[in-house]
Amino acid sequence: MITRRNIHPKIIFIFSWKLLLYASLLSTAVCVCYEILGWKFLSIPFLPIATIGTAVAFYIGFKNNASYDRLWEARKIWGGVVNSSRTFGTWVSNWLNDDGLSDDELQKIKKELIYRHLAYINVLRTQLRKTSVWDGHNYHEISSRATGETLEEMYIKNVKYISENYLNEKEKKELPHKTNKATYLLKEQSAQLTELKRKRLFTEFEHSDIEKMIEAFFNYQGAAERIKTFPFPRQYGFFSQVFVAIFITLLPFGLVSVIAEHSFVWITIPTSILISWIFQTMEDVGDSSENPFENGINDVPLNAICRTIEIDLKEMLDEANIPEKLKPVNDVLM
Repeated sequence: MITRRNIHPKIIFIFSWKLLLYASLLSTAVCVCYEILGWKFLSIPFLPIATIGTAVAFYIGFKNNASYDRLWEARKIWGGVVNSSRTFGTWVSNWLNDDGLSDDELQKIKKELIYRHLAYINVLRTQLRKTSVWDGHNYHEISSRATGETLEEMYIKNVKYISENYLNEKEKKELPHKTNKATYLLKEQSAQLTELKRKRLFTEFEHSDIEKMIEAFFNYQGAAERIKTFPFPRQYGFFSQVFVAIFITLLPFGLVSVIAEHSFVWITIPTSILISWIFQTMEDVGDSSENPFENGINDVPLNAICRTIEIDLKEMLDEANIPEKLKPVNDVLM
């Protein structure tokens, strides 16, 4: 997630340099052929090109609305994970009955439940970022390029760290062999909660409510996996790119004669570049929002969200070593 109010020109250039180069060369070639070589037949009536531009603008608007809906839904899902995690931590901290247990034994149970939940949210985060849906986009796999590791290597490393720091011995052994590790951790969480209810550390009503919280996490996970595993439909995304490319290519051919009638013909070059850049930027804005879990600079900041949950839940355990909130690096919060 970009945290800077105004996007840095460097990022804009990374997105735009290919388009700027293409539009510059194309419009310059058209002007040279039209003005110097006298190839007047290159001129195309501007009305059909303007019609195409209008249609493309509406099409891009539809795509961008749909892309933003996916991004915002992803953020709402993880907002729900944050709120439910705080509720879960509060219930674990306040509802466990001592039933003859010592304070140390009770604290150990609370810590095991909360640490397993911290493992769950971090495993879910790494699963959502495990593989990239799209290849060849310069706004994906930023962390991978920075560390020199593939996404798969980062995934294995993160799961190993989570396992060693948050789980008990049984779960450390079983977790690496599970296909859906997040689902496994929720199942283990439910099993321990049920066992604690049998031992009368939770009442029937308390257990019922806290199991509904486990169901809520399953729902959040399923919603996030739906966005991850069902990419933005290519019939919309692909043809949007095609239509923009067609419009940008035709644009200087329609502008050259119109501008030549009223002004200096070489004004066609900056005018064509500017209009092309606007349309391509609108296309890139939607394109970069289609899949919000791909480890890109415009994606949902899962690392920061998980750290916020970790801070809140560890404070509920009254732990001394509380991690700091993640801060943006180069105006990007991951």
